[in-house]
Amino acid sequence: MKRALEYILRYIPHITVVYLSYTLFISTDSQISQGLKQTLSALLGAVSSYIFIQYFEFFKKIDIKKAEHQNALIRLEFKLNDQLNWLSDIIFHLSNHEPIVQKVLSGKSSLAYDASSYRDPISIEQEIHDIKNIAFKNQLLNLHTSYIKIKNDLSSMHDGYVFMLEKAISHPEYMESYALGLPHHLANVNMLREFTGQAIANTKKALSACRVLSRDSRNMTANLNRYFVIHSEPQNFDALVTEECKKLEKEIQMVGAQSRNEINNTKEKLNY
Repeated sequence: MKRALEYILRYIPHITVVYLSYTLFISTDSQISQGLKQTLSALLGAVSSYIFIQYFEFFKKIDIKKAEHQNALIRLEFKLNDQLNWLSDIIFHLSNHEPIVQKVLSGKSSLAYDASSYRDPISIEQEIHDIKNIAFKNQLLNLHTSYIKIKNDLSSMHDGYVFMLEKAISHPEYMESYALGLPHHLANVNMLREFTGQAIANTKKALSACRVLSRDSRNMTANLNRYFVIHSEPQNFDALVTEECKKLEKEIQMVGAQSRNEINNTKEKLNY
């Protein structure tokens, strides 16, 4: 009953316009005076203006929602790329941590000290809120939950290991407890690394979906803007891009070689 009343009240202006239009332009009732017709015409204009304003506000809200969605996709593409770097860093550090612990378990070392540090992931909560695609929103919610779980598990594992290590260093009587706890710690490392690998795969899927939706979500205005931006190209654009790609590839190879040299030098210093 309440919903029916709401619909009736909402559509009273539309019903009024239909009635006034019929009375003024279709009805042949001669009892309506000229003055009344002028009054009804003024009322019709006012009600019509009200309806047009409501429709304008309605489509304005739609445009705002679409803009929020499009902007969220643009921000999300950047953030998901950063999340891939964050997850890859975790895999890298855990992969380096495992052989250090294995040395203690095999008796090659009495303690396994690891100076690795982990940063927090970038929040995607605002983007999840602004995304209007329900299926993609649910996908992002699951992904966000996995990020929080990885962050918490990593922090708990790291803090627990540091606590055991510091106890063993400051109190030698805890050395046996430290050694006995390493197999369980190593199992947690492998489990977290596996879970992080799954998060990387899911992040790649979400990033791919984000790019597809971003291309699909552009409205007419955005497409026109994109047209003028894309076609504002310098002369010999293709040749310049090819040359820039060669420079970029050389830079990537140079940075990669420098990183490998730094890692190898560090390993030699530590007799790794």
